[in-house]
Amino acid sequence: MIDHPTLGQPVLVSAVLDRQGEHIKCGERRAWVRVPLPKRIKACVMGLRNLQDGTTEWPMGDEGTTWHETGRKMALLLALDLRRKPIFALPQDCEDSP
Repeated sequence: MIDHPTLGQPVLVSAVLDRQGEHIKCGERRAWVRVPLPKRIKACVMGLRNLQDGTTEWPMGDEGTTWHETGRKMALLLALDLRRKPIFALPQDCEDSP
């Protein structure tokens, strides 16, 4: 587990966070789910992010949406390399890389 990550710190990741749920249905729940990896991967810390779980509702048709938060997680934003999109992981799923 990493207590105080620093920008550019190399880490080994054992699980990532994946966004689950549909965004187009009214009242559909969206959540960040922990997905274990088959083997640890090396990544680089790019920052900290606050990720929210919740539901979206359209109370008056096309006039806008309402977001109802059901939970939040503090996650690390991690880069794998220059050509892949970054990933999110919980601090307890990361450890210092040798």
